[in-house]
Formats: sequence, structure tokens, C-alpha cells
Amino acid sequence: MTQIVCFAKKHLHAAQALSAQQGWPHTVAEWQQMLALGQGLVALHNGHVVGTTFWWTHDLAVTLGMVIVDQGHRGQGIAARLVQAALDRVGDLPVVLTATDMAQRGYARLGFEKVGIVDTCRGIPASHSLDPNVEAGFSDEVLALDVTARRWDRGSVLRSLIAGGATCWSLRNRHGVTAYVFDRSVGQGRVIGPIVAPDLKMAETLVRHCLATRPGVHMRIDSDPTLGLSNRLPALGLKKTSWGTVMVRGTIERAPEGAPSVYGLASQAYS
Repeated sequence: MTQIVCFAKKHLHAAQALSAQQGWPHTVAEWQQMLALGQGLVALHNGHVVGTTFWWTHDLAVTLGMVIVDQGHRGQGIAARLVQAALDRVGDLPVVLTATDMAQRGYARLGFEKVGIVDTCRGIPASHSLDPNVEAGFSDEVLALDVTARRWDRGSVLRSLIAGGATCWSLRNRHGVTAYVFDRSVGQGRVIGPIVAPDLKMAETLVRHCLATRPGVHMRIDSDPTLGLSNRLPALGLKKTSWGTVMVRGTIERAPEGAPSVYGLASQAYS
């Protein structure tokens, strides 16, 4: 019989082994960071971890991810049980997740609706030049800009990424910070994201600068293709390798007119 129980520190190594089985680069330390920021559940079969899910509660929304089922235990409804158990715990807040093609129908049965697509682009970038207008530094201005773009406060996630070694780069004008990007280590490579900017040109400027600081390093960006950035990335050395479907249960408030856009995700789990 499979039991659903709360995720605890004792499950970290087994969970990391599950993510490695999927080809995901998460380390035990990254799993521990996800646990510190949110809550999780595990599916146990004869005492062994065979499934996981996590969720992170923000002020106006919940993001859900890391839904993994061991390859030898699929087709038994474990993922649906994990997600439903998580939904039972999050209350009335809207929930956002990124689904694979195979999982979409299952999430739809749980009340999720498709709202968009996210492209995953990876590669070792071509040579780029540093932009003298881009500056390093994380600040309250960055947090405020993120809230305006994302429509909920994920400051705890961003602060945790900085504490974990991420670099924040930004562009500013006389009114303050107008765009920012994070660059952080994940597994053997790096992720560029989140990326928040008022237009595609600024988003690409920040990406080029990040690539210039990490020559020869494998990079990843998760981006909404409707915003145009993922179409520009192949020329920068990052090719589209996969995609996911963004789904929501509930209603997410739209960003106000003229607000900056989220050109790149912190991760498909954190959003």
C-alpha cells in the first residue's frame, strides 16, 4: 500500500535520487532549499519514497512543482493523489504549475486550465560582451519590480536564491531599477532567471550580459515564447530543448497595463 506523508529532511536523499532518475540536475542542497521555502509530500511504498510534490505559498498565489513518481510505480494514480493532497492543504489561493504533455489531462481533472507555454532553452553560449550599463546588486527595488510583474510577492524565494549564491544584475534609469535578472548555479550548469523587463530589448541585454560573465558554461532559460525571447536565444547559443504547459487552478490577477513582463522563470517549480 502507498502512503502519502509530509516531506521531511530524512526524505531528501531519496527525493534527489528520484529527480536524478528523471535527468533533472537538482542536488540534495537544492532539495533542502525547496523544503525550507515551502512544503512537500512524499508517497511511500513499503517505506520507500516513490513520489514527491512540493508547493510554495506566496501572498496571492501558490506555485506547485517537483511532482515526480518513480518509473517503476507509474500508472497507479500516485501523482494524482500527491497533487490532490497538496491542493487540500493550500486553501483557496490560485495554484500555478508547469505540466508535461503527459500530465496535462490529469491536472485538468483536478481543475487546472491551460494558460500558456514555457520553452526550455539550453546550451553553451557563444561569445558575448559585458554591457557597461548592467550593474550587480539585489535591492528592495528589485523586489518591488518583481511584485509588479509577477502579481504576487515571491520575495522569500528571491532572497533565498541570493543567499544560495545567485547573482542579481539590473538596469536602471533616473527613476530606479527598470529590469533585472538572476544568474545561479543548478547542478553542473547555471540558470538565468527570473528575468523581468519592460521590453524584449532590455531582457535580451540582461541575458547577453549573463552569458558574457559565464563563458563556456552550460546555461538554461525557461521563457514564455509569446514574449519573443526564446526565439532570440538560438542565435545566442541556447537552443530550445523542451517545453511545458503552464496551468492554473483559480484566477490569477492580471498585471496592470504598462507593467514589466516575466521573460524568464526562476524555475518551472517556483515560477
